Amino acid sequence: YNKVYSHFINANKESNVIFVESEEDENRKDYVSDFQKILSARSVTWQRINFADIETIETILSKERKNVIIPTNSNQTTFENLVAKLNANDTLSAYPITLFGYPEWQAFSQRNSKNLAKYQCTFFTTFYADNTSGRAYSFNMKFSRWFKREQYNSYPKYGLFGFDIAHYFIKGVNVFGNKLAQNTDNVSYQQIQTPLSFERKNNWSGFVNNSLMFISYNPDETIKINYLK
Repeated sequence: YNKVYSHFINANKESNVIFVESEEDENRKDYVSDFQKILSARSVTWQRINFADIETIETILSKERKNVIIPTNSNQTTFENLVAKLNANDTLSAYPITLFGYPEWQAFSQRNSKNLAKYQCTFFTTFYADNTSGRAYSFNMKFSRWFKREQYNSYPKYGLFGFDIAHYFIKGVNVFGNKLAQNTDNVSYQQIQTPLSFERKNNWSGFVNNSLMFISYNPDETIKINYLK
């Protein structure tokens, strides 16, 4: 998660960061704890509020700075309960509010697209398929024609996952042969869902995929993808 923390801090040095602590078991407890420590170490202002007290959140919001709200639970119920509470308070429209979340958010993005756009939500992930793009649409059509069925509705989609991995390695071996290990950054590869950027930690280790994406929603429900290697 260090890349997530660093990217977030670079984008939100002047923001007012607020963690909303869930009434449920916090399934991101270690991630959030480390996040808060690093924010403090980098002198980024952050506060916490319990979900039970969410009606009082206006007392810790800023009108001069962007307010970034981070729930401490990544599930759908937490997200939907949080935005429902925010939507119910009309006075919050005077504050610049965004939400920062988790890879799981893409699993319920279709039914929550308006709220994701309203709060210009951003989440990090190692996989994401924009089904409105030409390449994803073409792949889905061909998959349906070849296999007489739609892809299994999972996150990630394993048909796309397998294609991306096969594409990378078959092309890499074709171009570089047994020198692929020395040329992992030189494979001309454009993923549909899963970016691959490999790093070997030391001479005795295998390779680690370091790619990361940040998916950001715009107010008009369009999406911006920021790739990190």
